[in-house]
Amino acid sequence: PMITDAYVQEYFSCNTVEEYRQSIKDDIQETIDEQIEDAKKEAVLTKLQERCTIKGYPEDYLATKTSDYEQSIKFYSMMQGITVDEYCQKTFNMSFDDYVKKAVAQEMILQAIADKENISIKDYDYKGELPQFAKDRGYSDKDSFVEKYGKDKIVKNMIIQKAQDIVMDNAVYK
Repeated sequence: PMITDAYVQEYFSCNTVEEYRQSIKDDIQETIDEQIEDAKKEAVLTKLQERCTIKGYPEDYLATKTSDYEQSIKFYSMMQGITVDEYCQKTFNMSFDDYVKKAVAQEMILQAIADKENISIKDYDYKGELPQFAKDRGYSDKDSFVEKYGKDKIVKNMIIQKAQDIVMDNAVYK
């Protein structure tokens, strides 16, 4: 059908064709901006990891994270009919074990930064930031988010996020 004001009003919740075109441009620009931010974040965190030395991985923590990541990645790998390792190779260009070690190393580095910067989350910060923190992780209901992960784990991740924000805010891009 021809795109008319009436058509976009009925099917796209826009008043005019021009408004509809602008909404498409805005959506595309938002996607591009998100991809750029993700690429910057990946580059900065990879460079940070290259500059830090991991002397070892706590076995219990590595086992827990391996189980956590396997559970979440298994869903996506099963949808594609491939193994978890094949999925990691295809998606991240590394084995599952390397993916877990990279993620754990990144978290350990950010935790060390959080410790050095004395980052903490006060109870009022937790309560104030929780709705957005849950939403950013795909939960519309903060209570179900807390029920699934628990306050302690969420606070730890909030601290890690603040450390990551410090790294990103102080990164110099070339």
